[in-house]
Amino acid sequence: MKVGDIVEVKDHVDLNVHKFLSKTVFPQKGARVGLIIDCQEMADGFYEFEVIFEGWSSWFRDLELRMIDVPAQEADESW
Repeated sequence: MKVGDIVEVKDHVDLNVHKFLSKTVFPQKGARVGLIIDCQEMADGFYEFEVIFEGWSSWFRDLELRMIDVPAQEADESW
């Protein structure tokens, strides 16, 4: 995963924790797809990614996310 990738937060991840950390309004159910806008490697060698959603953003571990495969033409039209 890298900056610019479209990702989905996995179902087992509790967004209430991220809501508290990001101090924003809790996202509507189904609003688990976002865009990676930043990343950093942690001391343990794993990466964390900042993901922006509609109206909020938060940091997630790489194991909490899955890539969304969007064909290039479709991505250009939707963004």
